[in-house]
Amino acid sequence: MMELIHCCPAEHCNPTECVLHALRQLSYPQRIAWYSALTKDDLEFLAAYHHVCMKLRLQSGHEKFA
Repeated sequence: MMELIHCCPAEHCNPTECVLHALRQLSYPQRIAWYSALTKDDLEFLAAYHHVCMKLRLQSGHEKFA
């Protein structure tokens, strides 16, 4: 899960449409503090959100994900 604070797991960049885009622009210590404050429910939501995002991108034919 911590890899999400670094980049998009599918494209290995920081897409502007991602809910974590602004977070990824913070300093590393700020990102770690943010991540450390998340609850189990928060982590589960982020994992599910990014899983669905990747599935939707694959279904829509984004070649970067193939």
